[in-house]
Amino acid sequence: MFSIKKIPAILTVFIMSVISGQAVQAATTTPFIFTWSSVPYSHSEVFTIGANEVGSLSLLSYSGVGPTEASGFIFLNGSTRLTTDTTACNGAGGVFFGGCNIIQSTTPDGTILFSGLGAGTYTLGVYERRIPSSGTLAFNLDATVPLPAAGLLLLGAIGGAAALRKRRKAA
Repeated sequence: MFSIKKIPAILTVFIMSVISGQAVQAATTTPFIFTWSSVPYSHSEVFTIGANEVGSLSLLSYSGVGPTEASGFIFLNGSTRLTTDTTACNGAGGVFFGGCNIIQSTTPDGTILFSGLGAGTYTLGVYERRIPSSGTLAFNLDATVPLPAAGLLLLGAIGGAAALRKRRKAA
């Protein structure tokens, strides 16, 4: 019989991830910060989520604004608009014209706005037409690269444990 403390750390991580039902993932976080000091303000950033990545967009913070203020943001996957909650951005031109979603000063930091984002080129932008006349709106893009499925992890862990056991018997 083998004991957990004799299993190499990487196998322990794999076994624990299988037991917990969560796959091990490599993650990156990219902040997008939009700051304005006058209105009207519109700015956008383009980024890519890779073929093997899954992303989520969350609110990092909305600061420098009063307790009842709100700003619009747009989010597109290629030319497909993902933000369609309101027509508040119809006064904007270019990529901002059309539907947008609203971030309010009461929206909690860390709120996940979009999840399950697949591979593609995305555009994230902020539009403010009058109030607040200055502020900062920051978003986080979290992209993870899922490692092999839990079943493969379990097979690898069992194979590694068997190899250790065989090696121990040979010694």
